[in-house]
Amino acid sequence: LLEDRNEVDEAGEPLLDEKGNQVVTKGLKSQKKAIIKSQASGLLTPTDWYILKEADAENYAIPSAITTYRVNVRATSNEMEAKINACTTVDELAALYEYVGDPGSRTRPLGEFPILEI
Repeated sequence: LLEDRNEVDEAGEPLLDEKGNQVVTKGLKSQKKAIIKSQASGLLTPTDWYILKEADAENYAIPSAITTYRVNVRATSNEMEAKINACTTVDELAALYEYVGDPGSRTRPLGEFPILEI
C-alpha cells in the first residue's frame, strides 16, 4: 500500500473510529515521511537550547554553524519528503533507499542528513 487508504465497512461506508473520525491506513509514503520527520526532529533537538538561550539572554547570538546546520536539516527533510511524494510505485520508493556507487563513496537517491560540524 503506497498511498493512504480510507477504510470502509462491508457495506462500503466509511469506517469510523470511536470518536467518529475516518479510519485511515497509512501507506508506505506516509510511513517513510513520518520517519524522516522524526529523524529531523532528533537531529534538531540537541541544538534547540541555542534558540532558547538567544531568546533569554541579552547579547547572545547563535553560532552561524548551528544556524546553518539547522537550516540544512530542515531543507534536507523537505527534499527527502518531496522525493518520497514523487514516487508512484513501491519500486520507485524502494530505489530511493538503495545505495549505489563505489565502496567509500556510496550514496542513495534519497540523500543523507547533514552532520553538525562545530
